[in-house]
Amino acid sequence: IIQSFSREFSELTKDEFFHDCILQRVKPDFLSVGYDFSFGRHREGNLSDLKMMCEKNNIQFMVSEAVKFQGGI
Repeated sequence: IIQSFSREFSELTKDEFFHDCILQRVKPDFLSVGYDFSFGRHREGNLSDLKMMCEKNNIQFMVSEAVKFQGGI
């Protein structure tokens, strides 16, 4: 899925983003995000929010830690 970044898209709340972009468009059974993932307007959604939303919708959830590659992240 390619999503153009626009003013309208940037103003989605964390709940709107989860519902519209994750549940409706992707319809995942499993969701994996990076350790520093945030979502929604002004990055209001955090990993705890996403974990809770996934649990409520029977979506398996995993957070990937940072990976060092040749001494960097």
